[in-house]
Amino acid sequence: MRPRYPLHLVAAILLITGVVAGCGDDDTDVDTPQADHEANGSDDQDDGVDENGDSPRLGAADASIVVDGTTHELSEVRRCEPPETGSGETQITEAIHGLSADDGTLVLVLQVTETPVSETHWVSWRGPEGLFDTFVIGGGTGEWIGDGEIVYDGPIINLDGRRAAGSAILADSQTLDPDDRVEITFDIAVPADFSSC
Repeated sequence: MRPRYPLHLVAAILLITGVVAGCGDDDTDVDTPQADHEANGSDDQDDGVDENGDSPRLGAADASIVVDGTTHELSEVRRCEPPETGSGETQITEAIHGLSADDGTLVLVLQVTETPVSETHWVSWRGPEGLFDTFVIGGGTGEWIGDGEIVYDGPIINLDGRRAAGSAILADSQTLDPDDRVEITFDIAVPADFSSC
C-alpha cells in the first residue's frame, strides 16, 4: 500500500518540483568555451572540443557532491539573496544553488527556513539519476524528521563559516515513490556575497 504524505508536504514538493524543473532552462548567460568562441568571432581559437572529440567541462567550483557513490562537479555556487517571505515568523535564512560543471544548469539547491518553533532544511538534486529532494524538520525535541519518517541525528545542512556540508536520503520528486531514493553527501564552499538566483 502506498504511504500517505501530509497534504502540505505534497503541495510543497509539487510547487518546488515545478520551480526546479524550470531552473537552468532560461537564457541565463553562462560563460562556456563555445560562447566565448562565438562572441569573439575568431576562427583561430580552438573549437571547444578535445582530441577525443568530447566537449570540455566547465570550470569546477570548490565543491564535493556524491550521489549514490557517483561524484559530481559544480561549475559555480551561488548564495542567493534571501527572498521576501511575507511573514515575519517564517524566514529563509540561507539558499544555495549549485550549477552543473557539465552544462551550467541548476542541479543542487540547499535551503534553510526558520520559524519560531522549528527549522526546515530542503535539499534538491537534479542529475542523471533524476530529480530528488527531501524536507527535514527539526524542532525543540532535537530530532530531525524527514520524508518517509526518516529520523536524523541532527540537521542535514551544516553551515560552518563559509562552508555548507551534510548528507541526506532524497526521494523521487516526481513519483513520490518511497522506495525510489538516492543518498547525497556534499561539502561546498559558499560565497560571502549574495547573488540573484
